[in-house]
Amino acid sequence: MNKNFIFSYTKTNSPLFRFADEIMKFSSFALFLVQLFFARNVLAINCITCISPDTQYGAAVRRQFATQTDVFLRPHGVTTPNCSKELNLDRLDQMDAQICAKDSMCVTLFPNLPNTTFAARGCFEQLLRYNLRGYAELRSQGCYMVQSLPAFQNNIPIDYVICTCNGNYCNTMPIPSTVPKPYSFGTSKILQVSSIYPEGPLQIISSSVSRFIYLSATVILFIISIYL
Repeated sequence: MNKNFIFSYTKTNSPLFRFADEIMKFSSFALFLVQLFFARNVLAINCITCISPDTQYGAAVRRQFATQTDVFLRPHGVTTPNCSKELNLDRLDQMDAQICAKDSMCVTLFPNLPNTTFAARGCFEQLLRYNLRGYAELRSQGCYMVQSLPAFQNNIPIDYVICTCNGNYCNTMPIPSTVPKPYSFGTSKILQVSSIYPEGPLQIISSSVSRFIYLSATVILFIISIYL
């Protein structure tokens, strides 16, 4: 019999070798856990999480908020009327927050209804439904409008505005005036929206013409602000 084979067989089956092998496996697993902890807790961000009460609305709208299955997941235990207001970062101790381990993005969401007082805030991966998370547009910082189709026969369709941002506790924005009707999604599933001036209503800027008008107005306002 080959002496090298006997030596190799004896070495790999000795208790000492098996013990050393187990130690190496355990060390590799421990290193993996440390890396996972680092990725989840050091590289992760925090977002404000809350949802507004919907008592202002009639039964049809409240039913749509509660039963829609294509836009957002309702946060639980964090209902506050302050959710639809501009939040103050100096008072973080009075707000609820959640850790976003997957995506370093926060979301502010509200229905495109006039004078809305309903809003929801949270992590990108925890607030938005799975079907929306795949859209590349939503991963670029900005505001976008999406359609929510009725989940049940007696439900009404409602459009929602989703504003995404990057960074710790970045989803503190006030709820702007919503997009005035009429407007059309056409063949698009997502429309980009923004306000031309700070206190103005949101406008659709998804078409090339609208985008040109929006950029032109932004440049003009910037130039005016320099000389004022």
